[in-house]
Amino acid sequence: MSDSESRRGCGMFGAGCGVTILILIVGVAALVFFAYRKAPDIAGSVLTKMVSEMELPPDQELQIVERIEDLKTEYKAGNISKERIFLLGEQLSKSPIFHCALLRLAETKYIAPSGLTQEEKDTGTRTLQRLARGVFENKITGEDLDRAVSPLRNEDGDLQQSISDENLRAFLVLATREVEKAEIQDAPFEIDLAAEINKTVDQVLGKAPAEAPPVAETPPSESTEE
Repeated sequence: MSDSESRRGCGMFGAGCGVTILILIVGVAALVFFAYRKAPDIAGSVLTKMVSEMELPPDQELQIVERIEDLKTEYKAGNISKERIFLLGEQLSKSPIFHCALLRLAETKYIAPSGLTQEEKDTGTRTLQRLARGVFENKITGEDLDRAVSPLRNEDGDLQQSISDENLRAFLVLATREVEKAEIQDAPFEIDLAAEINKTVDQVLGKAPAEAPPVAETPPSESTEE
């Protein structure tokens, strides 16, 4: 992953992002950072906390936590190489899963506890869902998201730890502008992060279900001339 790609991914959550937070937010790929330092047990506990803070549906949270534990166990047993773990982190950070996970965290950590009215919160949540849909459908890019989150950054370009309601409203205005420009459908959108993460993990580790072999076509029988 190039430095520019890393900066685009980190842009939304700034502050010391680098490889650490970039991958922590995604979830499973945080194992990359800790595996490199031979501390997969730390990875497990940190990841479980991060997944919990995203307030996913219970079944999705359980699936992700179980996959984290499986990866940790397999890595410690030597069944998964460090190189394969790094490849997993790269694939996850480049996929739409990354920004969708960021937007989910933004909803639970910034909009929900804010001083906005309930109507503003509901509208803001829908706007984030539209952003996630746009990202998942490749209609909204990392650069588009960076423009939208500018009111949330401090002078150093990092995300502010405490977001004022005024800046949050400014962010939602810009976010609305991006989804309208991209003509994103104004409808609820929920992505099954657990399923998408598992799909990527399976592909990287070579565990994806094999496609059914193509059915051989039977050549037409030659007609016999009488």
